[in-house]
Formats: sequence, C-alpha cells, structure tokens
Amino acid sequence: MNAKKRRSCFSVLISVFVIPLMLFAAILGCVTASSKIDEIIRSNEELSRLDKTLNNSYLQALNQADIKEKTIESQSQWITNERNVCQSVECIKNAYETRIQELAFSSSYGIVIFRDPNRNTPSPKDTANLLKPEKAEQHDKLIQTQTKKSASAIGSSNKTPIVNKLRSLILTGMVSTLAGEAGVAGATNGLGAKARFNHPFGITTDGSNLYVSEITNQTIRKIKISTGEVTTLAGEFGKRGATDGIGRSARFNFPYGMATDGTNLYVADSQNSAIRKVVIATGMVTTLAGTPGRAGTSDGMGMAAQFSSPQDITIVGSNLYVTDRPVNTIRKVVISTGEVTTFAGEAKAWGFADGRGAIARFCLPEGITTDGTNLYVTDWLNNTIRKIVIETGEVTTLAGPDNATCALHNRNGKCLGGSNNASDDGLGAAARFNYPGYITCDGKNLYVMEGGRNIRKIVIATGEVSTLSNILMGLGSTAAIKGITNDGISLYATDINGHSIIKIQ
Repeated sequence: MNAKKRRSCFSVLISVFVIPLMLFAAILGCVTASSKIDEIIRSNEELSRLDKTLNNSYLQALNQADIKEKTIESQSQWITNERNVCQSVECIKNAYETRIQELAFSSSYGIVIFRDPNRNTPSPKDTANLLKPEKAEQHDKLIQTQTKKSASAIGSSNKTPIVNKLRSLILTGMVSTLAGEAGVAGATNGLGAKARFNHPFGITTDGSNLYVSEITNQTIRKIKISTGEVTTLAGEFGKRGATDGIGRSARFNFPYGMATDGTNLYVADSQNSAIRKVVIATGMVTTLAGTPGRAGTSDGMGMAAQFSSPQDITIVGSNLYVTDRPVNTIRKVVISTGEVTTFAGEAKAWGFADGRGAIARFCLPEGITTDGTNLYVTDWLNNTIRKIVIETGEVTTLAGPDNATCALHNRNGKCLGGSNNASDDGLGAAARFNYPGYITCDGKNLYVMEGGRNIRKIVIATGEVSTLSNILMGLGSTAAIKGITNDGISLYATDINGHSIIKIQ
C-alpha cells in the first residue's frame, strides 16, 4: 500500500471511529456533568425547592406565545452555560435564583433576557467590572472626594415636586437616540453612541440629567442631557446584591422605577423588595424602607416595613408614593423617617373598584406619576388609568372602562383591553388601553407607554386619550420601550431590548 492510500485509510478510520468516539465522549461528559448537578439538587432540600420553583416559572413563561421560542432557547442556553458548569451548592443556588427572577420578568413583561455566549454581553451573575483598573481607581477617588465636599448635602431634600417646574410639551414626533447604540448591549461609559447599556429599564430626570436603571447591569446610570455623556452613579456592572455603600460598592437587585427631588434619587429595588436612596452628589446608597430579601405587605418604620416587588415611584412634597405591583397597592413612604403606610388598595385583594383608600381595588398597578395634587396610576391588568386625590386618597378612573363597563365585559375579574391602535382613542371611559405601563406628567397631560411601541397622551382636565401615532416607527423591530420621563421640552424613554435611551421631541 502506497503512502497516499495509507493516509486515505487513516482518514477514513478517524472519520468512522475516532470522531464519533470523541463526540460520544463529549456528550457523555455533558450528561455526566448534568447528572452530578441533578444528584446535588436531589440531596439538598433548598435546591430541590428552587428546582420546582424554576419549573413552575418556566411553564408560566411558556404561556406567552410571542416569547415561547426565545424562552425555550434561553433556557437551554442557561442549562448548558450556567447550571451545568457549577461545582458547588452555592453556585447552583445563585444560578437558579437568577434564572427564576429572569423568567418572572419574562412572564410579567413579555421580554426575554437572552445571553448570547458568543457576544461580549455582561451577565447578571458573573460579569467582571468592565472599567480598566486605573479608571476604576480614579472613579473611587473621585467619589470619596465628592463625599467629603458634599457631606452637608447628605439628607437634604428639595421639597418642590419636579413636575411643578415643567411646562406642557409640544411634540413634533422627531425621534433620536440620545445614548447607547440601538441593538448593541454592553456596559461602557462614554459620550452618546459610544456608551453601552444592558436592558435599561426605569428613567427619571432632574431637568439637567437623566437617571437610568439597568436590570442586567444592575446599575444606576447618569446621562447629561445637553451632551449625552453617560457615567455610572451607583452599582457595579453585572453584580447583584443589596449592599449599601458609595458608588461602585453599592449593589442592586433588578432596579426598576425611580424618582428624584433634585438632590436624591429614590429607586424601587424590585427583587430586593426595598426602596433605596441615592445621594446624587456622592453616589451614596442607603436603604430607606423595606428589608432586602424579605418580601411582604407590612406597614412600619424603615426596615420594619415590607414591600412585595415595588415597581415605580413618584414624589409629592416630602413623601414618596410607590406601586407595589404583585399585591395591588399604592404605598406611601415618609422620606424623613422611612415610615411606610398603605395609601390605596388592600394588600393581596385584587379587582377593579373606585373608592377611598382601602376600598379601592387595583390589578397589578405599574407606573405612577403626579401633577402635585393628584397621583396617576397605570392599572396594568385592568387596562385603565386611575386618579388618586392625594389629600383624601379617593380613587377614580380617569381613562379606560368605568365600573359599569368593566362589570359587563370583565374577564376573570379584570377589564377588557383595547387593540393597541388609534381606534381606541376617545374621551374618558370610551378610550381603551392594552396593558398600559410606565407614565410621566408634564403638568397638564399624561404620557403612557403601552405595548412597548405606543405612546398614549391623556389630557388630565378632560380624560381625552390620543395616540402619538408612528412616533416609534424609526426605531426598528428590536424596540421595546419601558420607562418614560420628560424635562418639559422632550420625552425620554428606555428601549429595553434596543439597549439605548431615546429622545422624542
């Protein structure tokens, strides 16, 4: 047999026997790793409980047809790249807890947190700080210097609601990207398009700057409106937790909606079940109310109080008002003391009813804003916009089906939604919504995010609802708008799937 034939035979042997054996060994290795993980889970009571919870969360997420395929794909990715690489109980526990939260988020908002291992996208669990060491050191020194210079500012509060400084918006419909690059996730500070975000969620403004919460980076970012310059105010990229501290040493766990009085920022730290306070000048983070990791419904002082999963916050005078979504209540927090009371609705009693205080009923209230006299709440599953008189706690329905209409057409105790288009515009009870989300107020009008694509405008004086049609058409198919705020000139919104901050003029 000549050399050429010998090489050919050798190649055949490799392809017929060796490569299949290598593939079999690789598969066997994966199966062995998986079986070891399963054995650890079965032998640990807490992990067994987490495994059952995960299965339930996964099945619930699969109920949404529009995200079913992505959910299946992301679950397979999680099993391979996160669950099966664990070597300890603690690693498995962290992987399960993170995944359960992500699936709960998918079920609530119809958005899948999908991590492509081939892309340089930070994960909530193990992404290292992306700032260069020398830059991180400079950041820490700067924060410490600011802390000393601004010590007198800590604890101070501007008693004037930000909304009173605004004026009625005049919008042309021009849409642009203020910061980040559409469709590109990351964790980089910088100017405008050079900055990177990873699932930006909540947003608020003090008139000069925007403050954005990120649910995958677990940080609070600051954007200078005039230049688009992005910096990190608090938290560290990819690091979850509940630690109080300055700047990068602080930790958050899925921060959602926010509000500011111009001096401090208040954050609904949803998975920590707490309200966090951030001193803007220093980046100092403290827990104002609720105990991180202890969900509940109890009123009380500071950390003695409990929240379930706070969603959004607004400020009126010296008080915060918070939507506690899963338990269908609006909570009040006294800023100076941290005292928490239930302002409207009754904990865990869901439904649809106008009335004063505990008589009123909500069904997954989400966004909240104010004109200084009233609160306005998006009643997500009731597909309505509710108005609450701050002085009395009286709850009425400003727009969307009224009590009589809801009673005639309710489904499983919730109101019937609309079809997400301009044909659902109308006056008060004649208007229809389809899962209204976050909301902002310019003093005369409300602007509501709906379905990730639409912005609805509501004239407060009349309840007239209109659709700002085609305002987001230029953003592309990835757009999924979540948070919204305004500075009296323009609207600003977080594109959670597009990983960017948009401006609407």
